[in-house]
Amino acid sequence: MIKVKDVYEAVNRLAPFDTCVEGDSVGLLVGDMNDVITDAAVALDVTTATVRAAASAGCGLLLTHHPAYFGLLSDQPDSSPAYLAKRLGLNIISAHTNLDAADGGVNDCLAHLLSLTNVQKLSDGSDNVPMARIGDIKFSNAKQLAEYAKLKLGTGGVKYTGSDSPISRVAVCGGSGG
Repeated sequence: MIKVKDVYEAVNRLAPFDTCVEGDSVGLLVGDMNDVITDAAVALDVTTATVRAAASAGCGLLLTHHPAYFGLLSDQPDSSPAYLAKRLGLNIISAHTNLDAADGGVNDCLAHLLSLTNVQKLSDGSDNVPMARIGDIKFSNAKQLAEYAKLKLGTGGVKYTGSDSPISRVAVCGGSGG
């Protein structure tokens, strides 16, 4: 018998919730740690569509990267996806900036996807958990890196600034990078 708290604890081992950026909404955002679940859905975002799809599939848990809300659940409108999940009995766990910063998390995956070598955590000099990663690249200029990033990320386009000046190291940070 798997409970919400079992999934919560597993995610917390991989990407500790206490390593999130201050003010981020992570962890169990909707539901009850003691609810028994048999199925779970995974999504990038908590939307009305993902909540309805998870509930329709008989899932007891929706695990997402982006949180259902920022702040308090009580500050959300009754029409929000979070309140819909609550009405449908769907638990929501979100791992956001804690997953970005985790070893093997979003930023490590981006660094790997872009073929960075000698990757290190990029600290901002404070006590904050390092989010970004920095590493060496095999491209000689920003245009080549942008074209490679577009291909590897499967996106229709990328924006970059730079010239034909040689570059040898880049930093990556998922999300806003703030």
